[in-house]
Amino acid sequence: MNNMTKILILFCAISSLLYSQTFQLGLRSESTWYNTTNGTESVAFTHAFVTAGFYEENVPLIHNLTEEIRFGRTFDPNDMVGNDLVLAFKSRIIKTPISGSWFYITLGLNMHSNIGDNGAEWAVYVKRIYMLIFGVGFIMDKYVFVEVSTYFPVSNATLGDYVYNYINGNFVSKQWKLNSLIAINFGLTLDIFHF
Repeated sequence: MNNMTKILILFCAISSLLYSQTFQLGLRSESTWYNTTNGTESVAFTHAFVTAGFYEENVPLIHNLTEEIRFGRTFDPNDMVGNDLVLAFKSRIIKTPISGSWFYITLGLNMHSNIGDNGAEWAVYVKRIYMLIFGVGFIMDKYVFVEVSTYFPVSNATLGDYVYNYINGNFVSKQWKLNSLIAINFGLTLDIFHF
């Protein structure tokens, strides 16, 4: 675990002790498109997450803050398969005339453990990719939300491996660089208890 991850976890732990809050659990599904050095992939893949967090109404300077941890998995027929751990902060910024509905922004860090292959069953690699998340969303009736997010890699985001060329008898690079992700999120968050 690097220093940035430790600092974020420490911040969440300390802030969770300072203000009255509501513990929340939820589910989130993302339809995601990625942009690479090979161009934008037109077929969406799916992220599925279980979320847990603390919602705080009276944090100074940032009212209606949620500190959220997401555990999930990506499902892609190509190279973006693996587990995700996300540390995110959501802040409600504009209340709408509809009861319990808000527009909000999200900032976070996604730690993706990519599990890829090179086209052969015997060659698998695991690579950690760190991505910053920026999102804008709309929460309806306090529980159901829709969000549009972008992910930007901040670490080495080269995916793929080498493929054996049976005609020439050597390995050929099948690598590409992940530039960004765009995701449309749908989800549900429930208040579990307040303290």
